[in-house]
Amino acid sequence: MEGDGEGEGAGEREDDEEEESETPLEEQLQARSERIDGFRVRVMDLHLELLRWQVEIQQERQQVLRRQLRRLDAEAMRDAVRSTRDTARDQQRQALLQRRRRTLSGTEEEGLQLPVIEEGQQLPIANQQQSSSVESTEQLSPGEAEEQGPPEEVEGPNSSGDEQMLRPGELESPPPDGENVQCTTEEQENIPATQTEPWPQDQV
Repeated sequence: MEGDGEGEGAGEREDDEEEESETPLEEQLQARSERIDGFRVRVMDLHLELLRWQVEIQQERQQVLRRQLRRLDAEAMRDAVRSTRDTARDQQRQALLQRRRRTLSGTEEEGLQLPVIEEGQQLPIANQQQSSSVESTEQLSPGEAEEQGPPEEVEGPNSSGDEQMLRPGELESPPPDGENVQCTTEEQENIPATQTEPWPQDQV
């Protein structure tokens, strides 16, 4: 039995070898070449996929760069606008300062000084009074001025000349006892403040 089994196995191997030997070499080469071509196609497909991914990555990078460039351009424009505004303001300030300096220098050269008025202080009215008096004289005609005549002089107590000014302490007659002597305002002003002696009385 064992011999029969070994004989059958050997017979099958021989049949396979015969079939392989019967297939021509050209067919085997074609099959191998087809397999190689299939591998090459797969490799090419993978290479194309890699290229597509690279292209997509580059496109995304370009978009990011464009966004950054836009932001930078916008910031640069804002900075330029701000700088122009600042320069314009500085020029206006300098022009105003120059005008003020010119006006101040002009007033100093001409000698014009504005009056400083403090709180509670009134403006001088002397010029106004002079102008009003001049206007009143100008309004009068020459005939009216002659009719009015020269201005009246106010006569004082010593205007006639009959009465003479008395020095302090001198009287024509001494006052009686018990009577007060009243002095005029001019005599009171002429009396020195250090005089404390009483009026002279009758000496026996």
